[in-house]
Amino acid sequence: MQSLLAFLVALGLLVAVHEYGHYKVAVLCGVRVLRFSLGFGPVLYKRSFGAAFAAPSSSTDHARASKAEPERSEFVLSAIPLGGYVTFWDEAHVRESGLTEPLSEDERDALFESQSLFKKSAIVMAGPLANLLLCVLLTWVMYLWGVEQTAPVLASPVPASVAEHLGFEAGERVLSWSLAGEKPQAISSLEDFEARVEQARRDHLDAVVWLSKSKTPGVKDRLELPWSLEDVPASFDALGFQGPYREAVIQGVSAASPGELAGLKPLDRVLSVDGVAVSDAADLRSRIAQSLAAARVQPMVWHIERRVSTESSESGQRDRAGRSESTRQTLDVVVQAVAHEVRPGVMSPRVGIDLGAMPARVTVRYGPWSAWVRALHTSGEWIAQTLHALGQLFASSESWSNLGGPLTLATYAGQSAGLGLSAFLAYLGLVSVNLGVFNLLPIPVLDGGHLLAFAWQALTGRAMGAALWGKIQRVGLVAMLLLTLLALRNDLARVWGG
Repeated sequence: MQSLLAFLVALGLLVAVHEYGHYKVAVLCGVRVLRFSLGFGPVLYKRSFGAAFAAPSSSTDHARASKAEPERSEFVLSAIPLGGYVTFWDEAHVRESGLTEPLSEDERDALFESQSLFKKSAIVMAGPLANLLLCVLLTWVMYLWGVEQTAPVLASPVPASVAEHLGFEAGERVLSWSLAGEKPQAISSLEDFEARVEQARRDHLDAVVWLSKSKTPGVKDRLELPWSLEDVPASFDALGFQGPYREAVIQGVSAASPGELAGLKPLDRVLSVDGVAVSDAADLRSRIAQSLAAARVQPMVWHIERRVSTESSESGQRDRAGRSESTRQTLDVVVQAVAHEVRPGVMSPRVGIDLGAMPARVTVRYGPWSAWVRALHTSGEWIAQTLHALGQLFASSESWSNLGGPLTLATYAGQSAGLGLSAFLAYLGLVSVNLGVFNLLPIPVLDGGHLLAFAWQALTGRAMGAALWGKIQRVGLVAMLLLTLLALRNDLARVWGG
């Protein structure tokens, strides 16, 4: 029920904003709007709104107006809530109204066809652009409200990397940062630290970072990043940073894997490998990778800590809360990884475990200007990701199986709503971007198809004939129907596939 309600709220908002974009620009251009509908099919609710249309100027206008459309715009809610539309006063409505008298100058000026190509294009583009603007506004509110990000606690760096050479260690919390001698600024999250490192690396600027040691609380470490003089690697990852700090705790063990054969179990904590202490999950992954030497995987001795229940089957002893009591024990297990070919000629040892506890999270709130800058940046990234995903549809036939329909959107709507306002705002913003970009595709029934027709008119000097445009519209309608059925099939396959 939560998924359905969240989906209907999301769809109603995104469609309303899209259609309002068309409506508002049409009114500004002087076009009559006959109907603003949320949904398709049978009308459930109807109400007139907006300014009255220009009064008829001839003696027969009153009779003509009674046969034509209402004198005010009409807002309706329809039964099928999977979209919406705005109906303009155009030549088709003039023909359908059965008028015998010529239109007055004001009435003809209010026709959609009477507008210049620029105005018609602006009206059509206003819907998708409204969705893109909505994304910026939603993400702005999201950053103002606060977003959950990863705490700025670092994993162990890659051995022999730039990060290790500079002195970064596992479990250090990044406190503040100074770029090129500027005043130190607090680091709010790991994402914030990564963005600042990327800026310094890209611009070849010296920086200073202050950290607190995990093993010695209250002790600060100061590291210098002299990147104005060094040839810095091309990315944050290439510097040797391995993301957030995760404790070396096993979350899952694959069946018949080397980990299961060694006797590893979920929630086991790995303390050391071959007598050398393990600092975190990233460090353990490096040890596993290093077990492959001279084309052979060497066995490793893992010293682990395991929580064991002390409840016996006979006594059934439990604590006062009704839970079985437990204690911790340590033991050694021999782990023999198996070499796996990740790509031709490249082998990697695998143990078959899901490794790493969840990293710590923090809620980060931004001021109005910082939130706006981040909103613009995030919206731009989402637009680029959407364009890339659309490009992949035509680059690979396998990508069509990733296409999601209403069931997928409803599922994500419910999940994001359950995570809180920020997650739901992010969902709304991302779907709004997808809706805006998708509607600009050159498919006849979409806004992009109309823009393509206007481009044809601009190039040839004449509009497409009504008969030809009708055929093209039917082709576009069939294409959209097939696309919808494919997305629905993918949805059902995901449900049945678990």
